[in-house]
Amino acid sequence: MMKRLKPVLFRPTSRRERTPGYLLADGKTGWVAGIRWVQGGVATGLTRYRQADSFCIAAGKGTGQVSGLVSPQDVRRGMTLYSLAMAFLLAIGGSSYGIYRLDGDRWVFLATVRGRLSVMGDITGSLNDVLMARNQFLEFNEPDDAGWHCAAEPEQAVSWQALVRDLPRAHLRQARLRSTSPARLLQVAAGVVVLGLLALWLQDASSRRARQAAAEAAWRAQQAVEAPQPETQAQLPHPWADRMTVPALLSQCRVSRAPLRMAVEGWPLTAWECTASPAGLRLNYAATPGVTVEAFARQVRVLYGRPAAFNLKDGAQGGEVFFPFETTAPAAWLRDELPGPADTRLMTLLSDLQRRDIRHSPVSFSEVTPPETAPGTKSDVPVQTWREYTFSVTTPLRPELLLAGVDDTGLRLSSIGFTRSTQGQSTYTIKGSLYVQK
Repeated sequence: MMKRLKPVLFRPTSRRERTPGYLLADGKTGWVAGIRWVQGGVATGLTRYRQADSFCIAAGKGTGQVSGLVSPQDVRRGMTLYSLAMAFLLAIGGSSYGIYRLDGDRWVFLATVRGRLSVMGDITGSLNDVLMARNQFLEFNEPDDAGWHCAAEPEQAVSWQALVRDLPRAHLRQARLRSTSPARLLQVAAGVVVLGLLALWLQDASSRRARQAAAEAAWRAQQAVEAPQPETQAQLPHPWADRMTVPALLSQCRVSRAPLRMAVEGWPLTAWECTASPAGLRLNYAATPGVTVEAFARQVRVLYGRPAAFNLKDGAQGGEVFFPFETTAPAAWLRDELPGPADTRLMTLLSDLQRRDIRHSPVSFSEVTPPETAPGTKSDVPVQTWREYTFSVTTPLRPELLLAGVDDTGLRLSSIGFTRSTQGQSTYTIKGSLYVQK
């Protein structure tokens, strides 16, 4: 059913005044009559963003181009607007005019001259209003050799729907109104800025990798020119080579927690933790009075297909559910890269985290001291060629956002934890190690 919305009888002539038009809505489609038409291309390019009206449309080309401007009211979200005058041009055209009934006692006068829209057409109002508009149009315009074609007389009471009922899809695209809001222009500008910033970030990342490669080459060269030892001493294997990379842990954690339930049988989820060893996701639910351990365990089995674990000696104040990470290529989790210099890597990681504004939870690094070699120990004990720094970060940011774009050379995460306070505040705790050259 068509819905009548706020008619207009007279249109303003000032460029800075708004033309409310006459909107006929049908679901998500709206046809607009009473558009203000002016000569020239004010509805094209950047010019349209300087108009007072909120929608525009252009018809014709070159010196014969006209532009329509309108600001219909009560436009619902998601509604697509079309010009009734453009539908008349596309369906009738030539040197034609017609008077169509809109709804109730409202009419519209539409006109074209030699295949172009007339700026004296698209007048809405009472029958007397549109008859006066027709007479003025016929007085000031001359038809082509074939004379005027009257497409609709008021006595026929032809509905405006006759113009749009069988309009082809290609004509619909031509009749569509375009927004003049600067928001679209700002979106384009914002997109350009984002692309520029992305290019700068990629350039910086490329420069960073080049500096790191140069540092690694210098380190290798320095090791190559060092005086050879009488006996080559074995080196300890790299521990980071057997630990999940940062992207692997983030990806597995995100996929594993996707189907989790915020409550099971009334027991609310209070925390979860993704760990690299054992590789999996652990959910923690708090017990709720009135719900038994058996009921919770049964529902966990139904929802997750996994068993629930409890500390029964402690009264089962909570329940745990563990999901091992599933992957068809565990080797893709691992990487054995050369670590970077200590000062450079500590500064780079700290700077990357500071860009995410972690002032509320400063990062501190603690060096893991290797065990000292006891006096008299044989010299063939493998030597450690790296240093390890552990760290912990607590933040309201999701781990994917906090670690996006971070240089993960020598960086490994041991766990990603999530807790929710009784006030509903969410907090993430990320723990890991940074391996650097010794």
